Amino acid sequence: VGSHNFHNFTTRTKAEDPSARRYILSFTANDVVIVEGIEFVKCEVVGQSFMLHQIRKMMGLAVAIMRNCAPETLITNALQKDININVPTAPEVGLYLDECFFTSYNNKWKDSHEELSMKAYEKEAEDFKMKYIYSHIAMTEHKEGVVALWLHSLNYRNYPDLRAGDKQELTENKCSE
Repeated sequence: VGSHNFHNFTTRTKAEDPSARRYILSFTANDVVIVEGIEFVKCEVVGQSFMLHQIRKMMGLAVAIMRNCAPETLITNALQKDININVPTAPEVGLYLDECFFTSYNNKWKDSHEELSMKAYEKEAEDFKMKYIYSHIAMTEHKEGVVALWLHSLNYRNYPDLRAGDKQELTENKCSE
């Protein structure tokens, strides 16, 4: 959370490039949702703007850490300008734009315009997501197994940079080779 250099979380962007600096307001993991027998963890990333593959790489690193394939310190290392790390890119299945926030607009026009927001439609939006979006994601995973295949590939052979961390974390790391 905050302003950081995300050059390791995209492609073709150098650490010195000002566009690599992005502002993240929050990154939360919500409740587990079971759709068609598959458990999903709903994660929400709120930021001012995102680069190509940034969210997928943020998720890839988070999953690697949660599966003990990488130390938590790798997050800090990956955000450093002077360090280049090959961060795993999570599959695109399941990634979707949920909502746009118009905070600046709403603050600027609050005295003369009604708030631009989806708040009044939260229930309907959630019902729609459950019926159409989540079921499509689950069906795609059942049929293609993209996430399962990616999880199997999440190892040091494919991502040697996941070893980056201090010696104690490396010896405690449980990710299979």
